[in-house]
Amino acid sequence: MIQLAAFLQKHPDAAPELQDLVDEIKGAGDGEGAQTSVHHNTNSQVVISAGDINASGGFHYRSPEQSR
Repeated sequence: MIQLAAFLQKHPDAAPELQDLVDEIKGAGDGEGAQTSVHHNTNSQVVISAGDINASGGFHYRSPEQSR
């Protein structure tokens, strides 16, 4: 919160755009889309994607919706 307040003090013209983002996120809370809660994930990674993920080195994740 302190960093956001400092940023807005330096860039007050950014406030309307930030407010638009907040309003957009509030409107997205209609139950659609992914919601994730991760706890105690020591030495692990959490991957959230709307589709397939490919990376060099042999990693490939196919989303459940895509593998049907």
